[in-house]
Amino acid sequence: ADVKRLLPEVVVDRLDADAAAAIGAGDRILDAFRSGRTQLLIGTALAAKALDLPRLALVGVVSADTGLLLPDERAAERVVSLIVQATGRLGRGTTAGSAWVQSYRPEDPAIVAAVELARGGAVDAWRRREILLRQSAGGAPFLRTAKITVSGTTAGGTHARAVAVADQLRTLISTADGARLLGPIPAWVPKRAGRWRENVIVRVADPLPLVHAVAGRDISVDLDPETLL
Repeated sequence: ADVKRLLPEVVVDRLDADAAAAIGAGDRILDAFRSGRTQLLIGTALAAKALDLPRLALVGVVSADTGLLLPDERAAERVVSLIVQATGRLGRGTTAGSAWVQSYRPEDPAIVAAVELARGGAVDAWRRREILLRQSAGGAPFLRTAKITVSGTTAGGTHARAVAVADQLRTLISTADGARLLGPIPAWVPKRAGRWRENVIVRVADPLPLVHAVAGRDISVDLDPETLL
């Protein structure tokens, strides 16, 4: 709405999950943009995913650091990937185009690394930094992770069960080299489909015996999860 008000002469469209929900809607939006019927396309991360847009002249990433605030160890990695993907849509035609990355924390290592990579820089320094952080946190590839989710019909009952699971796990991993336990803490979405959820995170070389020890009703396990949210 703001862009349409500021640039009334420009044809603006959206590309996000809602706009592309109908069958064929996404293709129609992209076809209009490729042909020039739409001059400016505003979208979510969906607009950065492997799209071939030869006539693209400008990419803007707004609030690039928002994803860094998520409580997830891969948050920085995803922000870097998104910025590199978005700016990578440029240069596929006869002109190079330009990109603007807006950030409230431009000095953040992830933003610095993303801009450097987008400019064609090496990934080695970023990888070394991430590996050291993963090692200090016991993340992959140093330890395996099990996200154990306890669910229940009441918040109090779910929390009590999660505490019991955490206590049981704590006794089992007390002698394991480098093993660690986090939680219990409410899930990123604490209530879903009428059920409360809390997570216990275990990091250990071999999580399978621990998982089998606490397996039971209303307990789910995600081994080596892509996200801790």
